[in-house]
Amino acid sequence: MRRRDLLRAAGLGIGATTAGCLSGGLAAAGPRRLELDRVETPTDAARLNRAGPVPSGRAPTVDSLSDPERDAAEAALEGGYETDSADPPDWLMAFVAETPYLRRDGNYYRLTDDLPRYTITAEETTEDAVDGQIADSEAYERAVTHDGVQETGLLVHAREEGITRVRLWPSLREFLRSYDAVRYRGSLLSVSLAVEDDGPPYEVTAERVAPTALTDEPVYDATDAPEPVRTDVRAAGETSGVYAGDLPEALLDAVETHQYVYLEGQFYWASLENRGGLPVDVEAEVVQPAMSGDEEPRLRLALVSEGGSEVSVFSGAPAPFGVLRVTAAGESGPESLLWTDAYRESTHVGTRGRSVTSVADVGISTPLSAGECIERTFTVVEALPTGEYVVRSDVGIEPESGEGGTLSYRVFLRVVEA
Repeated sequence: MRRRDLLRAAGLGIGATTAGCLSGGLAAAGPRRLELDRVETPTDAARLNRAGPVPSGRAPTVDSLSDPERDAAEAALEGGYETDSADPPDWLMAFVAETPYLRRDGNYYRLTDDLPRYTITAEETTEDAVDGQIADSEAYERAVTHDGVQETGLLVHAREEGITRVRLWPSLREFLRSYDAVRYRGSLLSVSLAVEDDGPPYEVTAERVAPTALTDEPVYDATDAPEPVRTDVRAAGETSGVYAGDLPEALLDAVETHQYVYLEGQFYWASLENRGGLPVDVEAEVVQPAMSGDEEPRLRLALVSEGGSEVSVFSGAPAPFGVLRVTAAGESGPESLLWTDAYRESTHVGTRGRSVTSVADVGISTPLSAGECIERTFTVVEALPTGEYVVRSDVGIEPESGEGGTLSYRVFLRVVEA
């Protein structure tokens, strides 16, 4: 699991008792009441975060290009784009330098070319050894600024191992023609330029490649995977955070051994959170079901240790559950904040009345000893109409020994007429 910086939980008012600490619910009263349906804690959990049509870099569609770029791309795709110019135009050099891949009709193509290659090198020197002009740092910074970007690290890389580029943008080209050295960050560096050029005509071609060729990282192409795998890839990609359930073994294998998953024009950054059960369970209990008059329903949640040794529970603020909401079980519908005074007491949560205005992006570690549970009681703030509802969240679990993971849980509730 990948974790953020953590704070050790202490003095947060979290009650710790023995496992199985929740008692039976109270009798229902009033015109409506809150009922517990079930608690689910799926044993498999993964993250598939959308990375876009390419894992990194640029792979535009042909239709999205400017007119000259589109003409060159279409010619390259049809057999090759050629120019007889001894000094190819800057738009072509920029297009080739910044566009390693193209997309058309759902397919990927790699651009190749035989345009000139420019290698810039730099080394420390003395003023007596420089025959030409010496640039100051301001001239250098102007030269390396192009297209809204300032590449001040260019000389650092040129000094370490040399830089080879297809394109020298106009300001850099003029700088290299005018100066033999530059004073930069306390050093005097000589700068040289070498060109590898077979001369015109120059050609740009395009070769179709598989999505797995777009990165050096391992990619699982789910295009021909069984439909259950593809269904879960789509669902996981649309889920913010952890996607949990009884996931297909093929998908779990893929996420465990590949950095990316690809399907239908989308790459997903993949992370296996856990595979199999964890030594902690989630219990829930409606301790105040009535929803009449001034009465507000209350829900108690508990994390119960089922292992033989202490574990660490990782959560957002406040520990051990973070900020929770109950939402309609369908795609849309009413929702309510689950209020606890721990929100107001936490230094990482901003509140106004019984609403949460901000939550700091921190992770908190809470110890859970063998055979114990930690619990918190929440109030359903908003009056909810009859229907099906769910509380969805997750916490990280790290045993003293062995593999940890993410415990995803879903508490299913009903609001019914009394």
